Amino acid sequence: MEFGVQFFPDVRPEQKSGAEYFRDALCLVEEAEKLGFSHIRIVEHYFHYYGGYSPNPMLFLAAAAQRTRRARLVTGAVLPIFNHPLKLAGEIGMLDAISDGRLDVGFARAFLPHEFRRFGRSPNDSVARFRECIEQV
Repeated sequence: MEFGVQFFPDVRPEQKSGAEYFRDALCLVEEAEKLGFSHIRIVEHYFHYYGGYSPNPMLFLAAAAQRTRRARLVTGAVLPIFNHPLKLAGEIGMLDAISDGRLDVGFARAFLPHEFRRFGRSPNDSVARFRECIEQV
């Protein structure tokens, strides 16, 4: 049996600042590594306390890569509808190199209406954007 750590921030800034959240999260990453956990995972979400402290999973996982040597680094979901596919491909390649090949990338279509509104994207475009991104990456 394998165990991992999933980071899905669900905290309001008045409860815990971003600095405090990430300090605590990275301490947990180090502890998970010591305990032999198999992976560290984080999602991508925006503009709301529900997931809002994780707009860039790769950035967090790059910090986690510096504190771990064995654990897999996993994007619970990267959202192609809000990212340029070629930029995303470059970031994935860079993080995979930084982590010595420990990166596993998951993609998703996105589902929160407020994210689509704020980015000025239509949910109707998410399937085509998802497929385009997978092909390019």
